[in-house]
Amino acid sequence: MGRHILKEEASGLLQLERPLRQFVTGPGRAEVELEARLSALGLRVRMWPAYDAYDVHVTFPDGWMWAVDVKDWAHPAFLGRAARPVPPEPPYDEAFWVVPQARVDDRPGYLASYERNRPAAARNLPLLTDTELIARARTCMRGSRPGGRQEALDA
Repeated sequence: MGRHILKEEASGLLQLERPLRQFVTGPGRAEVELEARLSALGLRVRMWPAYDAYDVHVTFPDGWMWAVDVKDWAHPAFLGRAARPVPPEPPYDEAFWVVPQARVDDRPGYLASYERNRPAAARNLPLLTDTELIARARTCMRGSRPGGRQEALDA
């Protein structure tokens, strides 16, 4: 691996090795930004629960819980092939994979390509953009949850 560079020795631009850039720092930014946006809505948000079983655990005021796994992948077919159900622990009521809106904006057909390449075992795993997830959270905060707990309570 690389060597530790002391602050006083650093005289210019430094770069992390590619695996760290690709799998740690880049995706971490998307997760932290999503946490801030969900928290701003008044939701209780836990990051990387159960040692990163998934990325974000969201609890609504009525106790409804989401598991969110953020995937900041440029290539939607590779993402689709990698799709797996979200681990069941910690427990949740709904689970989503979420991709930054910018990825979808930059690549027409992103979501369709993901769906075409998703294995049968992950057919029920929706991929939303972060923008769609925030809109869905706002709707749920207003007391409307299609197919969710509120409809069951009203029945």
